[in-house]
Amino acid sequence: MESWITIKLGVKNFDINDYLIVNQISELDLSASAKTVGGAFAVAAVWAVVSLIAVYGVFKRRDI
Repeated sequence: MESWITIKLGVKNFDINDYLIVNQISELDLSASAKTVGGAFAVAAVWAVVSLIAVYGVFKRRDI
């Protein structure tokens, strides 16, 4: 199912779940390759950095 945003931007076969931590972790199994595990950890690391930057920005702006 394509959203109106992806249709308007002309993007085909885009699935946000491919770029989320939940999907990366859920695809891991006991026989996962090193590339798959590394990709999952890379997505998790990027998510952690982005969330820490966002929290820092909010706290700095709000003087909490």
